[in-house]
Amino acid sequence: MLVQPKGNTNVKDRFHVPSGIGKALIATGVIEEVIPPAKVLLPVKWWVSLGALQGQFPPMVWASCPNCGKNAHTESNKGTADQMTFMHCHGAEPVPYEIAAQYQELWSSWQEEFQPKELRAPKSKGLVAFLTR
Repeated sequence: MLVQPKGNTNVKDRFHVPSGIGKALIATGVIEEVIPPAKVLLPVKWWVSLGALQGQFPPMVWASCPNCGKNAHTESNKGTADQMTFMHCHGAEPVPYEIAAQYQELWSSWQEEFQPKELRAPKSKGLVAFLTR
């Protein structure tokens, strides 16, 4: 328990004591407990970048938490990097919609320019084509 003499504002006069002793001294009115201010949690920074070698590799989704310092990135040859989940001090956080849209835009342009035609998945016509068979 962090305590200080009653009415004190000098940070250097604060000290730690065991909880039981601190509660007893607080009851006598000699000291008061110091409760630190709540920490402001900053939001995760997300961004999309071109792949390595001036974009010859697929685009990447990046995430960085300024609170715990964890960083992560992912890329995909299938265009699914925007489905990543970032695990950090706030828990699991999916890619924001705006970042996913930026990624899909970069992915489409990368696929047309760099991905070999043999690796491209055929574009399906979706549920309508399936139902009309």
